[in-house]
Amino acid sequence: MSPVILNPGHLAVPMLAVLISGGSCLAEDPLDAATRIRVESQREAAASQNRIDAMSAESAAMLEEYRGILRETDELRTLNDDLEARIAERDREIATLDREIRVAAVLRGEIEPLLARQLNVLERFVELDLPFLPRERGLRLDRLREMLDDPSVTPAEKYRRVVEAWQVEIGYGRSVEAYTGKLTLGGQERTVDFLRVGRIALLYLTLDGRESGMWDVADKRWRELPERWNDRIATGLRVAQRSLPPELIIVPLPAPREVP
Repeated sequence: MSPVILNPGHLAVPMLAVLISGGSCLAEDPLDAATRIRVESQREAAASQNRIDAMSAESAAMLEEYRGILRETDELRTLNDDLEARIAERDREIATLDREIRVAAVLRGEIEPLLARQLNVLERFVELDLPFLPRERGLRLDRLREMLDDPSVTPAEKYRRVVEAWQVEIGYGRSVEAYTGKLTLGGQERTVDFLRVGRIALLYLTLDGRESGMWDVADKRWRELPERWNDRIATGLRVAQRSLPPELIIVPLPAPREVP
């Protein structure tokens, strides 16, 4: 085989071509590079803007939450002030009630014995008075006695009821009254008409109009009257019953006696 002789001059050209060709394959177009850099910058800018928008939204939410907390704090502070004012008012009311309870306890200890004495005096007064409406007045006194012994009734109510009973008894002295009731005469119980003239006279007239009498305060008994008084007592009964217009009533009175 014949030997091959390499010419250095011939080898340089292809190698150079290869180097140039390789260099053109590795190099980037400046326009493409600028475009790529711009696109990447825009992408990074968009990402940054998204992050800024997210942070801005988060900040706005936090700000709104902070404002809500401030409003709630103000409302709670106002509510707390109102509650403190109410508590202070309740404390004053409790203190006032406490004082009133202590005063009421003192008054209860003083007024109830006083009312009991007043009732005793009223009972004695009725006992010594003219014997009119005995059942009605006796029931009133019995109910008063029961009421005074009832611990569930307030002292104010007890006082009011005792005063009312006294007012009723006092009113009897300023009025004229006619009523029908039972009376024992001659050992027999009879129905008669009674005529009360204030507290100065208590008279009766039988239903047939034939017999009349009066209460003798001094002797504490009924005393029969002369027949001439029958018509006058009958007239007084009709005036008291309002079947006749008011007129002057003439009634018998017990003769005054000298007090020893």
